[in-house]
Amino acid sequence: MHRRIYFLTALLFWAWIVPAAWADNGTMTHIVFRMVDPNIPEGHFAMAPKEIWRIDLQYMRMEEVPDPDRGIHGLVIVDEPNAFMINRYNNQGQHMVDPGPTFEVHMPIFPFRQSSETSKLEFGHELEFFSQRKAKKMPNVKAKGKRYKSYMLEIDGARLILFVDEVTGKPTQLSLKSGKDDYSVHYDIYESGLEPDMTLFKVPAGVKISEAEAPSAH
Repeated sequence: MHRRIYFLTALLFWAWIVPAAWADNGTMTHIVFRMVDPNIPEGHFAMAPKEIWRIDLQYMRMEEVPDPDRGIHGLVIVDEPNAFMINRYNNQGQHMVDPGPTFEVHMPIFPFRQSSETSKLEFGHELEFFSQRKAKKMPNVKAKGKRYKSYMLEIDGARLILFVDEVTGKPTQLSLKSGKDDYSVHYDIYESGLEPDMTLFKVPAGVKISEAEAPSAH
């Protein structure tokens, strides 16, 4: 079974996809990102920053900022085959066990896209996705005193554009346009090749965990 876990506003969801053919070679990736949707007002919680840490296909942590209006501070921790969905506001969470036979965690950037190809575009592997599919090199862009490379892919009826810092080589923005859909991901922090901090993938002290039934393998 192949697992991908993601946030949509302050809710947590499970889904399953075909595994990607990559790994991080035991190093850690850390990303802080914001989704931008022109149909959602500025300042809405759905546009608030979210933070990700991941190591290969086994370890993942994703955390939202607190949402006082809903009383939710969402946190997901995965150490395959174990996954924990936690609300840090009330320090309660649920534990699920992946029944297998394959234990992998995936993190799609656009989980609402049903396309099999677009769903393979994951946080931490944007450059590989564009490179493997031979993305078209677009003109460089200059903004706020910095220069950015840009790459474009047309796939599954969608146009994807990736902007990369010319100096650091790290993604800074990813846009998707398809019909009326017009979304962007802005990367506030993008760090890769980090020394793993395994404490990030442990349930925080004081959190009460109950057991939940995991989806059936298929």
